Amino acid sequence: MRRLGQHFMKNETVIGKIVAALELSAGDTILEIGPGHGELTLPLAGKCAAHGGRVIAVERDEALAAALATRVKEAGFADRVEIVADDILSFLKTHMRGAAPRPAFNKITGNIPYYLTGHLLREIGELDPRPALAVLMVQKEVAERTAAHPPRMNRLAASVQYWADATTLFSVNKEDFSPAPKVDSAVMRLARKGAPTAEGGDKARAFSLSYYAALRALFAQPRKTLLNNIAAAGGERTGGAASATAAPVTRGEISAGLSKLGLDPSLRPQNLSVDDVAGIGREFFGAPHGE
Repeated sequence: MRRLGQHFMKNETVIGKIVAALELSAGDTILEIGPGHGELTLPLAGKCAAHGGRVIAVERDEALAAALATRVKEAGFADRVEIVADDILSFLKTHMRGAAPRPAFNKITGNIPYYLTGHLLREIGELDPRPALAVLMVQKEVAERTAAHPPRMNRLAASVQYWADATTLFSVNKEDFSPAPKVDSAVMRLARKGAPTAEGGDKARAFSLSYYAALRALFAQPRKTLLNNIAAAGGERTGGAASATAAPVTRGEISAGLSKLGLDPSLRPQNLSVDDVAGIGREFFGAPHGE
């Protein structure tokens, strides 16, 4: 199990707090990532049985998945829990984005290994629809980074906070796991929010593309200034009358555009809010204004 980065929760109090944080209600479908022995799966199944919901538990280890299926059946929850033997990233790409996607889940939970966290959060952010709520156990340092605000903003935080309100609920001691990991963990809550635009369809997609283009540019070298990072990215200034022939911006135009947004060109990315990144995306990375 260690090769998959798995550490199994043994503190029932922590498990109960995670179940409570999911705010289960009628008809919820919960995606559980890496259920292991079912420490969280069975309490979740019990709550879902009371509310008419269900659990989709995705476990990469085939032996664990088979053993969990037996435990679920013996507990009387076979009609409430579907066990899928698959890698979670493959599951999301194959089963949730295929030509005939599976029924959507609206909430996500699980104990996420460190090596998977960043990639998984990006995948969740690209789901359509995104889950209404995710309650995830991650390394404590990752939870703190994800919930950071200026002047400690970082690429992970800005990426996740584009689509979710991120908060750290509580810390979890490493001794609450078997085997114990090397560091403490924390449970974080990601509650879906609307994208920073009220527009839908193509305009919303264009806005999202501009946001993430700005994000990549701004945090490419976090210690450099906004001016230098945008100049290095070669953004095109499309604020105002966007044109297919828009020329790359000059440093002077970048300074003027940032000033128009109320931003000092000498700021570092760590000082930006999500709204600031969105404004830079509109101004320099391809989402036209006023159309």
